Amino acid sequence: VSDAAGNAAATVTRTVNVTDQTSPVIVLTGANSITIAQGSTYVDAGSSVTDNVDAGLSATVTGTVNAATVGAYTLTYNVSDAAGNAAATVTRTVNVVAIPPTLSIASASVAEGSTLGATSLNFTVTLSAASTSTVTVSYTTSDATALSTTDYTAANTTLTISAGNTVGTITILINADTSYEANETLTLTLSNATVATIATASATGTILNDDIGGLNDTGITTWGNATVNSLTTIQTLFPNQDADRGRDSVVGLVKTGGGKAGFDFSKLDGTGQPLTNQAATYAATPWSCVQDNVSGLMWEVKTTIASSLRNQNNVYTWYNTDPYTNGGTTGAVAAVPACSTGGLCDTEKYVAAVNAVGLCGFSDWRLPKEEALRSIVDYSVAWPGPTIDISYFPNAKGSWYWVASPFAGTVTSAWYLDFGAGNAANGSKNVATYVRLVRGGL
Repeated sequence: VSDAAGNAAATVTRTVNVTDQTSPVIVLTGANSITIAQGSTYVDAGSSVTDNVDAGLSATVTGTVNAATVGAYTLTYNVSDAAGNAAATVTRTVNVVAIPPTLSIASASVAEGSTLGATSLNFTVTLSAASTSTVTVSYTTSDATALSTTDYTAANTTLTISAGNTVGTITILINADTSYEANETLTLTLSNATVATIATASATGTILNDDIGGLNDTGITTWGNATVNSLTTIQTLFPNQDADRGRDSVVGLVKTGGGKAGFDFSKLDGTGQPLTNQAATYAATPWSCVQDNVSGLMWEVKTTIASSLRNQNNVYTWYNTDPYTNGGTTGAVAAVPACSTGGLCDTEKYVAAVNAVGLCGFSDWRLPKEEALRSIVDYSVAWPGPTIDISYFPNAKGSWYWVASPFAGTVTSAWYLDFGAGNAANGSKNVATYVRLVRGGL
């Protein structure tokens, strides 16, 4: 500035300093409290930093996490900008916790026994790792095909596995008997575990039959005299007839399943379990197999499906490559090694094909011996048959069915059984006729 005389004042200056006085901000990536399992690997998710002036800032993390040791660990995040403004400290808590071990139960089986008393069906319960505390778990039994009223003693109690141990045993008492019956099952279920979680909650217990099967009767429940057959009353002048003896003659015979006269059959589904409704017709509920509750044998059931491996119209030549059981010649090999259509199979390939698909849950099917096949012949049925209970064996043919036995008189022949009249004969192994496979028994 100058006065009126033109004298200029000394120049004066002011300096204005614009400075950064705003602190950066730290934002955690992920939660500020994290829980991980003991023994796992911890990788920090990090953080981001924003500042009104400086770019590319990153926070410094202090603290460590020892994932091998249970505890709470604190990680601290700090950063300052170029102006020296410090961000507010941010922390993350990492909780390392012990994961409880898991409990698993394995299925078990035992032969039922034939002497008085009980046998033990032992289920093994396993911990994935030993616990520092006592582990308890409740268990209970439930019926499947085995019944607690007759086959085993029901249980509803608690298993204890002491600290440091990894295995416990649950014992279910099985009632011994001497009656032939199919293998039976029960279910054991775990619940309400303490200091552990349940990975496998249930298991199947199988009671294995160890009794020998009996013999079927003929199915004949009528009498004859000197002039008339098919009489419905006992003929005292002609004693000791078929209808006077055996299972067919028992009044009020107790059966596991059903069937005519003394026969006792059960219908089985594709897994080998009895149908819930044994009175169901094949048209309403097709079944795959039949259990003979007298002999203990299980039989295949034919289907009406044209493309089925077990179609009712399929026929087979007799063929056996085992020199010890084929009677001297193998028989006639099938034209093609497939069994999905009629007329293109031999008995050996058919057995292999049925076992490959595991019919009714089993892979030990075989061509029956003559007397085994004869055991399901119902001789009360007149020619032309079929001489079998078609309410259990639908789609049966009143014709010849191969058996496993070769004919000793001619190496090129084998035995078959006629379900039109119930008699056996021998025929050329090259003949194509029907087959019904069997499994089980002795």
